Amino acid sequence: MDNIAVFYLKSGDSVIGQLQELEEEPKMFLSDCFRIVGGRPKQEPWKLEPFPLYMDENSCLLNSENILTAGSPDPKVLAKYLEHIKEEIETTIE
Repeated sequence: MDNIAVFYLKSGDSVIGQLQELEEEPKMFLSDCFRIVGGRPKQEPWKLEPFPLYMDENSCLLNSENILTAGSPDPKVLAKYLEHIKEEIETTIE
């Protein structure tokens, strides 16, 4: 879980997921991907929602041309993300 990153996309979306870098475009594969919606980490409320929308799985491929910037998540965002992933896994097992 040490490859968790936040991406700011040209679309205006902020997404978080487990990053796997690829050799060719699309350069990024994000698994367990969620969109960060709402306020800022220090200005609640904000939440995580599935990304991409309307799909069965929450993984995506990102072209580098669609990314404005990327980096490590804020500790609050990371904690909420890990909690969310744990809940997703538990729900799948049930």
